[in-house]
Amino acid sequence: MILPQKIAQGITTVDPDEITEDDARRAGAASVAEALAALRGTPGQPVYRIGLEWVGEDPRIALSSDDDLAATAPDDP
Repeated sequence: MILPQKIAQGITTVDPDEITEDDARRAGAASVAEALAALRGTPGQPVYRIGLEWVGEDPRIALSSDDDLAATAPDDP
């Protein structure tokens, strides 16, 4: 599995009544209703939109595929 590396680009407060179908799809929901149902908390609490930017693959992927532990093992005392 390739894990993405993302960084936050901005956090804003949004009115839940103004969430669009496009917003919901970009958040991974099939509809606005599904996105709203996934929100936690009580009515009246703020809802935040967090913008993310792709910055590349997780460098730990390449490290985990290297099984040559002898190259990085500490010297024996």
